[in-house]
Amino acid sequence: MDKQSRKQILRKKILADAEKQYPLGYTNDKFNPLTIFYGKSLRLKSNGLIFLEKRYKSYEFKVEQDWTKRAGTLIQLDRAMNWPYYLTKKHLILFEEEASVWLKMYGDADTWLNIFVK
Repeated sequence: MDKQSRKQILRKKILADAEKQYPLGYTNDKFNPLTIFYGKSLRLKSNGLIFLEKRYKSYEFKVEQDWTKRAGTLIQLDRAMNWPYYLTKKHLILFEEEASVWLKMYGDADTWLNIFVK
């Protein structure tokens, strides 16, 4: 199974759990996955962050530059991450332990991302 398939399976499982657990994003009696994720990526919205932080360990890091405005960075994050992540102007919250260990080792989020994507 390739990396993209594993990501989609994980995303579907999280959405199924969220739909059972909370009435988040109900529109016309139908669950809306866009209340958890941005599009089809693993990037979380605030409701998704709240839901996942109750179930999984999270790792928070400061980001020196505003990654939310850099499309290339968002594409790199989506390619690199195996687990969902939450991004604000100043913080990156990861749910993947291996990625968080590497980020701690590099210390700089931009350097980490450039290396981690490869």
